Amino acid sequence: MDKSSSLNNIHANDKNVGAISIFKGESSNVTSIQLLEKSVLKEHSTKIPALLLCVTGKVLYLDENEQKIELSSSEYITIEPNVIHKLEALENSQLILVK
Repeated sequence: MDKSSSLNNIHANDKNVGAISIFKGESSNVTSIQLLEKSVLKEHSTKIPALLLCVTGKVLYLDENEQKIELSSSEYITIEPNVIHKLEALENSQLILVK
């Protein structure tokens, strides 16, 4: 059995944007994302549906379809494939992305 880990300990505290894969399965991938306050995860898209969970903090999800969704701790959204989107950190935040 693997020992437990903390999202707080896997990212550099001085890096505005960080993404680290924390699990890879046969058909899935789980990524931990850290965004420090006022930082931006630049526009990008996904080829497959994804789930984005805000663990701590507060972020703003914006996409090309003019969706503007604020996510706080324990809130999540699904991200549709091929939709260009970005994230803006309203405060220091930890997120989990599941694809």
